[in-house]
Amino acid sequence: MKDKEYMSNLLSDINKLRKQINDLDESIVKLIAKRLEISQQIGYLKEQNEIAIYDGKREDELRQFYSKLSQVYMVDEEFIHEVFSVIIKKSRLIQMKGG
Repeated sequence: MKDKEYMSNLLSDINKLRKQINDLDESIVKLIAKRLEISQQIGYLKEQNEIAIYDGKREDELRQFYSKLSQVYMVDEEFIHEVFSVIIKKSRLIQMKGG
């Protein structure tokens, strides 16, 4: 079994890393909130100008963009598409509410 000092240092290191994750998670949530705010503005403009909420061409462009990003940052492409699928779905719902 590891000695107490080793375990204490290990737990300290783990807690520091967890703090970094918490900070990153907060940043992610703030960015999602900002993205949804922008989606709401787009929804308002679409409503005012009688433009359809769903834009298949735009969503295809986004999927290609996410594929490139996943390659650049070496993150599983399927995972990235799953994450953004949820975000896009929520953005579309916000836009349907009339901005």
